Amino acid sequence: MSGKRIYLIKGRDARLIQDAEAEIRSDLKKRENLDEVFYDGSNGDINDIIMSLDQNYIFSDGAIVIVRNVAEMASDLQGQLATYVENTKGNSVFGNYLLLTSATGTIGQKLSKAASSVGEVVDTTIGDGKARTSFVSDELKASSLNYAPDVARFLVAHFGEDVSRIRSLIEVLESTYGTRKRLEVDDVEPYVNSTGSRPIFEATNALEDRSLSPSDVVKKMGQFVDIQGVHPLALLSLISRRVLEYVAVAGRIRSQDDLNNALEAAGLKRRDGFPAKKLYEVARGLRQSDARLMLRYVTEAESSMKGRGGVQDRFAFELMVARIATTLRSRM
Repeated sequence: MSGKRIYLIKGRDARLIQDAEAEIRSDLKKRENLDEVFYDGSNGDINDIIMSLDQNYIFSDGAIVIVRNVAEMASDLQGQLATYVENTKGNSVFGNYLLLTSATGTIGQKLSKAASSVGEVVDTTIGDGKARTSFVSDELKASSLNYAPDVARFLVAHFGEDVSRIRSLIEVLESTYGTRKRLEVDDVEPYVNSTGSRPIFEATNALEDRSLSPSDVVKKMGQFVDIQGVHPLALLSLISRRVLEYVAVAGRIRSQDDLNNALEAAGLKRRDGFPAKKLYEVARGLRQSDARLMLRYVTEAESSMKGRGGVQDRFAFELMVARIATTLRSRM
């Protein structure tokens, strides 16, 4: 990673934007002890954003100030932010980091130019047909499953410019089929039309997003169920697998290098690249007692949702989500 302190992440796909943002945050926090401050461009106060960038942080080396949906910021406010960014070029004492993201809308030319000249612009857009084919092939190779050669061609044709959805699809397939199984097109086809693949990714992402309160996470889960039509048991399955990973690594990892040793010792699949970084960032602050407590919450919810708890499925699921989110935020 470069030594820049200002980053602008842009593209057309929210999943790739989120992955790039998380990877930059993870890399920066490996180098320094940094706080994180979050704003939303649609309603963030420009004065608060600049104050967060200018201030000193007593208990850390500095902060990463994240402004999401910066394209939603009013043009005059984008202009003010651009002026601030331009002024940092000659400011040798600028000690914090600014991370701007936008998956929709148009970023003002002044702000875009300022970020480009002073910082680093990360464009997550996947280009032409050749680039999309290469992207799909690389994602399939990184999966724990094996795929017939014509699966990649099928997925490229199906998703078109939206090939980034394959990451969420692979998560669903791995959750369904386990590991090391060879899949044909007939095995994959029923899942590409599922409304559950993208919401499942967003649901697990929301669970670990500390900028959201537990009640916000519960609301998001409700949207996946009510709007996207995802059954709570499908979400429970993915959350359960994630909690088992917490149990495997909590209290047993001092660095990211220890991660896969702990996962393999528990009989779970390896995590590499960004998924490994994300799991490490979430789990490194967890104690074994925290992880086992979350596993108990999952077990209780599963029992209730299968008719043994005397409560409604929805209530059991939302209670589990709130409990796990609260536990995670107490340690992250």
